[in-house]
Amino acid sequence: MALSVRFYLFAEDGLKRISQRVMMALVHAQDAMPQYAGTKQKVADVILEVEDGKPLRIQQAEGTFLRFDERGQVREGLVASGFAALNTGLALQEALRKPPSKVVNLAPKLNREKWERENRWTLSKEDLDLIADDIWGRKRVAASKVERAKGTVPKSPQITFDAREALREIQTGISSIDNKLTWLSEPSLKGVAHESRQNAKSDVDGPFWLAVAQAADRYHELLVRRRTGRG
Repeated sequence: MALSVRFYLFAEDGLKRISQRVMMALVHAQDAMPQYAGTKQKVADVILEVEDGKPLRIQQAEGTFLRFDERGQVREGLVASGFAALNTGLALQEALRKPPSKVVNLAPKLNREKWERENRWTLSKEDLDLIADDIWGRKRVAASKVERAKGTVPKSPQITFDAREALREIQTGISSIDNKLTWLSEPSLKGVAHESRQNAKSDVDGPFWLAVAQAADRYHELLVRRRTGRG
């Protein structure tokens, strides 16, 4: 038995599913949802128990908020929320460790409760039913299909086994070329760059020769910087 995570957005126009690809891209500021720019949206993080790829039961469902900036990104809001969670949590732990006294400092507890209100929400039975309907394809889903909340970055094409093998062999070739250039002197690198550009003019492998020329230029520039003390 394994675990799987799904994400749901409770938008004004209905429940939407966020793929793991889009959610991770949002977290790392590599994608955006401009349709929600400048808003605070309710999201449910759902952990499922699965077997043979089929969901068995919902193990946990937690309600959180995503704060979209003017570009439709959430990275800054997540970082700020994370720091606030850490600070309020540590302050509360420190307060609980102190010996009892007549004067009780309620600030740590109140600050933590404020953070919880601003960053967490509790899913109702109706919310959980909607999610369950989508997961197991029952009831209202047939009449109102849950759409995917889309980002701006298109999905990458699938990498086949043949493609991975080709990339592995190409990487080996690139490493070999890089190793050859690493040990060349300044004059040799200038010669390689010049001849590579000449080959690019008449060879069907022109783009590859241009790449070799650019790599030789880069190594030549590094050697010049070391020799002159400019880098």
